[in-house]
Amino acid sequence: MISGKRGIVIKIETLMKYLQKLYPQAQTELYFSNPYQCLVAVMLSAQTTDKQVNKVTRSLFSSLTKPEDIQNFSLMELEHTLQSINYYKNKAKYLQKLSYQLLELNQKKDFKSLTSQEKQQKMKWGFFIPEEESELVQLAGIGIKTAKVVEAVIFEKATVAVDTHVHRVLNRLNIVQTKTPLETSQKIEKLFPESLKKEANNLIVLFGRYHCTAKNPHCEECELKKWCAY
Repeated sequence: MISGKRGIVIKIETLMKYLQKLYPQAQTELYFSNPYQCLVAVMLSAQTTDKQVNKVTRSLFSSLTKPEDIQNFSLMELEHTLQSINYYKNKAKYLQKLSYQLLELNQKKDFKSLTSQEKQQKMKWGFFIPEEESELVQLAGIGIKTAKVVEAVIFEKATVAVDTHVHRVLNRLNIVQTKTPLETSQKIEKLFPESLKKEANNLIVLFGRYHCTAKNPHCEECELKKWCAY
């Protein structure tokens, strides 16, 4: 048996092959049509199911397509629209503030100073959201996990976003032994091969959401149970 870091990498490669077979067309289940809406949807999904967020955003996004559209909403209207999701009052404040932050950023930044990806957004959508994680996390309500999801989905960067599903799955499989999603995120950035990072988030999230669930996981049909600590 191969142990140490090489053994962990073999586990990761085996995990990814298995998940690619389970979910051959894996992609985020959140609804959005552009980078701004993606950022908003991922922010709203914290502590809330994607299904519930989609019920809200399918209506909201018909009127909120770009940061400047936030000027058409009062905080009370945002709270009313988001009231069916967890922590809706905080999220309404975050949505309002990050939209104004993006609006200010778009007005302040010179086109020449934008990255190539940001320039492409500006030309296609009329606005841009920051490409760099260090800038994304400066926006209201945006933590490292949200920033990494946006980096992977919008900018196709090789990075793994760790939510509770990813944290649970990787600990059960003894790929990491960590206490928090942040610890897990820090560990796997060094462990995951670059070639697998981009698709890892969607695949592991789906596995944690539908198979390796927090309660009553479907262990009997799992090909990875020989490693599982559940």
